[in-house]
Amino acid sequence: MILCGRGVNLFLNHTAICSCLWNESQATKKAEELAEKVLDYEAEKTEYARNYAELEKKLEEMHDQMSLAPA
Repeated sequence: MILCGRGVNLFLNHTAICSCLWNESQATKKAEELAEKVLDYEAEKTEYARNYAELEKKLEEMHDQMSLAPA
């Protein structure tokens, strides 16, 4: 099958546009996945900080109780 020059150019342009849109779609999908991972990481980091603060408080309470206990 022989295509005229204009038809080939239109086909190549269409292919390039579709490829570009597909790449953009994939990039958007990847960016959304990474943003979700960042949010998960931030939530996990907040939970760890909260747990650490609770443990630190318990340790201080235990230390206070030990220093008040009779020897």
